Amino acid sequence: TNYPDVEKEIIHRLESLQEVGAMLTLVTIHAIVLAMVSEKAPKILEQKAKDGSTFQCSDSFLQNWLHTILHWSEHRATQAAQKISSNWEDMCKNTFLHWAYMIKE
Repeated sequence: TNYPDVEKEIIHRLESLQEVGAMLTLVTIHAIVLAMVSEKAPKILEQKAKDGSTFQCSDSFLQNWLHTILHWSEHRATQAAQKISSNWEDMCKNTFLHWAYMIKE
């Protein structure tokens, strides 16, 4: 990567969210990546490839990056996973506070 510091920061944020049990979907990861790139290295979004296209952070790119760099793969919810935990309110509050802190930083 041409921006190793930005990539490290994105990885750190994603792993931090995963550690606290936040549900990370492709949509939320996409938003996190684009927000951080826009803030830390907006040139990435402006650079043109040889064919004239610009970086779009497509689903296929993101899935490949997550698999290659973090060894993550997309999982579908099972019936057991769809059951609500007894401490769901605490989990939501903790996730919200963690996201607020991560966004603030």
